[in-house]
Amino acid sequence: MKDDSQTVRLLLKDSFEKILQACSSEWLRQRELVELKSACNSSLADIQASAIETKKQPQNGHSTADSAEGSGADNFDENDKLICAHYNAFRLALDTKLSSVVIVALEFLHRLIEHGALRGNHTVEYNGHSRRVLDVLVQGVSGCVGPNAHDPKIHIQVVRILQDLVVLEHCHVHDTSLVLAFRTCFNIYLVTASESHKGAARAALTRVVHTVMRRMEAAAAAAAAAGGGGGFPVRLGGVGTGGGGGARHA
Repeated sequence: MKDDSQTVRLLLKDSFEKILQACSSEWLRQRELVELKSACNSSLADIQASAIETKKQPQNGHSTADSAEGSGADNFDENDKLICAHYNAFRLALDTKLSSVVIVALEFLHRLIEHGALRGNHTVEYNGHSRRVLDVLVQGVSGCVGPNAHDPKIHIQVVRILQDLVVLEHCHVHDTSLVLAFRTCFNIYLVTASESHKGAARAALTRVVHTVMRRMEAAAAAAAAAGGGGGFPVRLGGVGTGGGGGARHA
């Protein structure tokens, strides 16, 4: 598990270094990128300090089998907590709307999601409110697609990330974030000029719908078996809990 945490730190370190490299290529926009570069440098310093502190910690006397039992969930949560603590740099990178910077941020976010490290279960302050990082992530990634954003490389990365956020079992996209993810993939299907990207968006939409329906049916069956009378789950993005008389939210 220690090696997995080290892998996450290396991924984060690599991502912030690559974002800084992308920023340096945008020499006409340097004033606008001051906050992003500061956030990346701050995160790099924190990650380096954390790595040094970890190396200083003495090894405990537990066996590998004993430490592995029950430690997996804690390790996943610690990795997620670490990424969420440094998510602000990714958010600022997505907000630049600069293709060279956005593509790098999306690429590394996708790698962290695929690795199972980024789950977004922790909260951050966003526009004066405490929100789950996962919800802020869906909003930020979806915001990369718009009337003035037609880069096909961004489109395909957005489709891949949103599809995985909904489909992968370790992520729990619900409510308005689920609707936004679906709508964004649908918009990309409508506007993209690339037939291959249109096909990828269509496949993502199909997988998202099938996943949501499967989870709804499983939750309804579980509720019926528990004597809850069946019904659809309230939170469609995950397993959820449901009842026949509950409100239905997307």
